[in-house]
Amino acid sequence: MAKVTRIVLTGGPCGGKTTGLAKVEQTLTQLGYKVIIMEEMATQVMKSGINALNCKDFQYLLVMLQKQRDEIYEKILSNFDGKVVILYDRGILDGQAYEGEEGMLKVLEHAGLKKNEVRGYYDAVFHLTSSAIGAREHYTKANNTVRIENVDEAVDADYRTLKCWIGHKHLRVIDNENKDFTQKINCLVKEILAFLGEPEPLEIERKFLIEKPPIEILKEKAIRVPIFQTYLRNDGSNSERRIRMIGENGDYNYYYTEKLPVCNGVRKEIERKITQYEYLDLLTESDLSLYPVKKTRYCFVYKNKYYELDIYPFWKNAILEVELSDINEEVEVPDFINLIKDVTGDSRYNNINLAKNSLNVPSKTKIKEE
Repeated sequence: MAKVTRIVLTGGPCGGKTTGLAKVEQTLTQLGYKVIIMEEMATQVMKSGINALNCKDFQYLLVMLQKQRDEIYEKILSNFDGKVVILYDRGILDGQAYEGEEGMLKVLEHAGLKKNEVRGYYDAVFHLTSSAIGAREHYTKANNTVRIENVDEAVDADYRTLKCWIGHKHLRVIDNENKDFTQKINCLVKEILAFLGEPEPLEIERKFLIEKPPIEILKEKAIRVPIFQTYLRNDGSNSERRIRMIGENGDYNYYYTEKLPVCNGVRKEIERKITQYEYLDLLTESDLSLYPVKKTRYCFVYKNKYYELDIYPFWKNAILEVELSDINEEVEVPDFINLIKDVTGDSRYNNINLAKNSLNVPSKTKIKEE
C-alpha cells in the first residue's frame, strides 16, 4: 500500500505557486515519487464560468467538492505501491481567508468537519509570500485570469491566508527576502525535500528558555494548540519513542514519533500520523517510569519564521522553539518575548527529561536552572 504524504502550497496572490508546483513535481518525480497535483478548487470552478459572487454557499460547496475529491483519490491510491506525494494548490482551510474564522467554522460544521481534523489531514503546509511583500515591482495580475487584487489588497490577502494555517504541525514561510524568484523556488524545493526526509529525516531546531508571556498577549498573537504526549518503552535502540494527542473537545489528531540525537540541535526524526485506535493500542506500551506531559502550545509567525511556544501547567517559565533548515541559520527572538537563555542541545529541557523529573507533578522537584 502506498505511503501518501499530503502537502499544501498556499500563499498570497502572485507568490509563485504555479511555478513551485511544477518544480516540486519535477524534482520529486526524479527521486522516484508518484506525484499527484490537486488544482485549486476555487480557481477550477470559476474558470468553468460560474460567478462565485452569486453563490451564497460558495465556500461550503468548495469544501464538499474537495472532500469528495479526496475520498475518491484515497480509494484510487489504495491500489498504489511506493511513495506518493499529493501537492495541493491550496487546501480547505484557505477558505477562512474569505469567510473569517467564525464563518469558516460554520462552513466546516455544515460539512460535517472539524477544524483541527481538517488541519491535521494535511502533513505539511508551505506558504509562498506574495510578491507584493518584498518584491512589489514583480506583482502582476496578467498570469492569472481570476486574480483581482491590486498590490495593497494582495498584501492583506497574504496575511489572511497565512493566518488560516497557523497552528499546523509543520508550517513554513517561503518569503522574498534576499532572494530572487529562482532562489525562492529553490528554497521551496529544499524545504519540501527536508520535510520528506530527503536525503535524511532530520529535525533541526533552536530552543530557548523564556519567561512565560501573559496569556492576553499570546491570545492576541498566536493560535492555541493543546498537546498531551506519552513516552513509550524503549524498543532496544537509543531512539526516543512517543505518541501525541493534539487538540481538544473531541477534535483530535494522533502522531507516533521516534527521535535519535545526531548533534547539538539536530535529531533524526521519523514521524507518522496514526489513528485513534493505533494511539490507544500504543498506550499499552507506555513507559510507566515517565509521567505523561501535558502542555499548551502557542503557534505564531514572526519575521517569516514559524515559532512554537510551549507552556506547562507546572512551570513558571516556558520553552520557545523554531525549526530550521540549517542549525547555523540566524534566529531572532520575537520582540514580545523575554529571553532567559538559549538552551539548544541542553537535554534538561527536552520533554522526556521533564517527564523523568516529574515536573508535571507540582509537588515534585523543580528543574535547576543556571
